[in-house]
Amino acid sequence: YSFTVTWGGSYTVTPSKSDYFFDPPDGTFTNVTSDVTQDFNAIEFAPKISTPVSDLDIGNVDVGSSSTGTFVIANEGNIELIVSSISSDNTAFTVEPTSITVAVGASQTVTVTFSPVERGGQSGAITIVSDGSDEGTLISVSGTGLAPEIALSPDTVAISDVDVGSSSTGTFEITNEGNKELVVSGISSDNDVFTVVPASVTLAVGESQTLTVTFSPVERGTKYGTITVESNDIDEGTLTVSVSGTGIAPEIALSTDSVALGNVDVSSSKAGTFEITNEGNKELVVSGISSDNDVFTVEPASVTLAGGESQTVTVTFNPVERGAKNGTITVDSNDSDEETLTVSVSGTGIAPEITLSTDSATIGDVDVSSSKAGMFEITNEGNKELVVSGISSDNDVFTVEPTSVTLPAGESQTVIVTFSPVERNEQIGTITVESDDSDEGTLTVSVSGNGLAPEIALSTDSFTIGDVDLSSSKTGTFEIINEGNKKLVVSGISVDNTVFTVSPSSVSVGIGGSQTVTVTFKPIVIGEQNGTITVESNDSDEGALTVSVSGTGIAP
Repeated sequence: YSFTVTWGGSYTVTPSKSDYFFDPPDGTFTNVTSDVTQDFNAIEFAPKISTPVSDLDIGNVDVGSSSTGTFVIANEGNIELIVSSISSDNTAFTVEPTSITVAVGASQTVTVTFSPVERGGQSGAITIVSDGSDEGTLISVSGTGLAPEIALSPDTVAISDVDVGSSSTGTFEITNEGNKELVVSGISSDNDVFTVVPASVTLAVGESQTLTVTFSPVERGTKYGTITVESNDIDEGTLTVSVSGTGIAPEIALSTDSVALGNVDVSSSKAGTFEITNEGNKELVVSGISSDNDVFTVEPASVTLAGGESQTVTVTFNPVERGAKNGTITVDSNDSDEETLTVSVSGTGIAPEITLSTDSATIGDVDVSSSKAGMFEITNEGNKELVVSGISSDNDVFTVEPTSVTLPAGESQTVIVTFSPVERNEQIGTITVESDDSDEGTLTVSVSGNGLAPEIALSTDSFTIGDVDLSSSKTGTFEIINEGNKKLVVSGISVDNTVFTVSPSSVSVGIGGSQTVTVTFKPIVIGEQNGTITVESNDSDEGALTVSVSGTGIAP
């Protein structure tokens, strides 16, 4: 812009226009004496974006990892630069920050992070939207994802027929088809009959490794397994190879798993049979055929069978007692998965069977020197004559009748037990019954009874009445107690010195009761006097007891 002033004038000129500034910003003219012309340059206010690079290569980065690169956004304008958006068109590349404000003459670093999720080269475009450019600014970015890539060939290995106890092999290959070293950290089998070598390997780009799988069957039949390959391949870290093989061996089969021989007289015998067959494709060696119960015996005790052959085994039952008997016949062979098989055998020995109607009998209260009877039954519940050879008591106060008996099958005998107590209180005994019952040759019956009798006790066996004046008297006492379980009859209480008298002279005392006896001392001479009081009763073991008594006569 230009402005012209007239001579002699004084002026100040300040130009203005929206969104512009002027250089110079104003002009002052004083006492102008000649024509003066002043030019003002109008300059627009605007930011200006600048990016020194248009391509950014971040280089090689492991898949699953990340790496960064940077570029700069500068403001070469004359007002603040507003970058409203910084974005990537490929998610493998991210930017930070995603928006900025840059002052005049300043710059801002933008970080681009490359995080590859797959192997190979990756590229993208970073778009910058700002008020410093009519169109978005583009920066091309690139990088390469590095990763191993595992490949197996084949994914199944069939090893075919192998003798049990022997072994055979098969192979497969591991190849690294990636662009980074492949680390195979573990190669393992989930079935012990399949082993694999090596157990780990590291392969450069493009390299391969042959794996050997060995099948060592321990039993007959087809076996399967899975070989697991663990590696640093990020999307196929675990791969598997299916393996199979068939073990060949003899195969034992039994015609039955149980043999029932039924009823057999004790001391007699009876036989039954079962078959052993080799259904395999190799010789079957039956090294042992045995019984765990001596009443069952087997023949033969061993045998060797070609494929398809059979052998009859005879089992003989020889019962030694009455009742059901069981056993197990064990068959040991070289069949690797059925080395031991069993056959259950059973039989019943028949014989007499004794039973008692009770195992205890209580006869109750009986006076000592008297008697009372009880009884029990002996029954033969077996299927053969029962011979009871002895019925006896271990306590003489209990006697039995009869002392022996023979009973046909199903019959019974009453046994009388007589209790004749010779002393007070409960008596116990055992009646023993001996018979030819093979499993219960001796049985017992517990017997008991209560002998009744009085039991006398005195509160003292001596006492003194002390000093007593002549022609006077004085008394003392003692107690008679019945500690028995029957009434005590005291038939006489007497003293052997006439200076002493007793009262009462006889008495009956109930069970647990007592009686006070009064003794009177009436001296007739001066000096000590002594006497013996005799107590007679129906206590059978203490019929007569004594109490010593004394006193002293003194002059008045």
